[in-house]
Amino acid sequence: MISKIQKKTAQAIVNIFESGRPRGDYGCVTVMAGDTGHLTHGRNQTTLGL
Repeated sequence: MISKIQKKTAQAIVNIFESGRPRGDYGCVTVMAGDTGHLTHGRNQTTLGL
């Protein structure tokens, strides 16, 4: 089992890759033209697919 600090560190690393910030910046969502939104990835996900 991982410690709380290890979990927070892992989350911060993922946040940096996804948003450029250790705490994340998910107030900005990008939608690409033609993207159906059916495939998502990452810790915090959004999709437009039905």
